[in-house]
Amino acid sequence: MFSDRISNTLPPEIVRLRAQDDPHGVFAQVPAGTAYSDGFRNVTNLQLHNAVNFTAGLIRKSLGESKTFETLAFIGPSDPRYIVMVMAGMKTGYKV
Repeated sequence: MFSDRISNTLPPEIVRLRAQDDPHGVFAQVPAGTAYSDGFRNVTNLQLHNAVNFTAGLIRKSLGESKTFETLAFIGPSDPRYIVMVMAGMKTGYKV
């Protein structure tokens, strides 16, 4: 069972496990437009996992892996992009 495996697991690994175990499970819902009447769009566990890996790749290509836990600044809305950036930073040795 998934919950039995996460007690000592780092968050990026939890994202990977969720994508593996339930790829179509909903991680978040984001607005589909500028008004509530536009509805919401689901962000799946697999989409989150792919976004974290893609962003981690961009960080590695641009800055390399951090050896001293440097800080990356990210200024943006409080939405799934923030989670993606934090997880990608963790995977590459940075704090966000």
